[in-house]
Amino acid sequence: MSERKRIERAERAREKLARIRTAQGWRAVEQAIGYTPKPNESEATRRRRVSRLINKRTSGFKPLTTTETKRVNRSFGQRKKAIANASAEQAIARIEKLRAEARRQARRTFGRNGTTPDPEALRARLDQNAPMTEEEKQAIRDGALDPNEFKQFRASYVRALRTIDRNSLPLDLMVEYDRTLARAEEAVRRDQE
Repeated sequence: MSERKRIERAERAREKLARIRTAQGWRAVEQAIGYTPKPNESEATRRRRVSRLINKRTSGFKPLTTTETKRVNRSFGQRKKAIANASAEQAIARIEKLRAEARRQARRTFGRNGTTPDPEALRARLDQNAPMTEEEKQAIRDGALDPNEFKQFRASYVRALRTIDRNSLPLDLMVEYDRTLARAEEAVRRDQE
């Protein structure tokens, strides 16, 4: 196998490790690479070791060996469905949280006892930030089903995020929403390149 192909295979394995860590945690990554901790090794050290395998920009970056790459690929194949389901449910939960807070804020502002009661504005905000429909949730779940093709999932997630009115969120959640939306849009942009 050429050196270029080995590097590409290791990069794909690194991406898979990142997906496993996001969905199932760093201990699952340890299992995936077959790492056995040394006696009396702290959890912080173990997490740093995992991070060095995944992130190239981390100080002390360690490339994956061919054995580790094979282990990761095998482990990822066994965990595919669980990772996809976890990713979809996390995305749905984030969107539902933002929409629920937007509805609360709308009630505080435009509700009967709100700062500026306005039933029409309240109804418009509540409709705009209604809980996700089953179709929206299913679109996100379907996009996550094929873990090798994550582009559809990211696009569904961005579409669902864009339906939230950022102005109806409190300041701290508005900042979190902006950061989340920017990261999601950047991921979609990278997918389209």
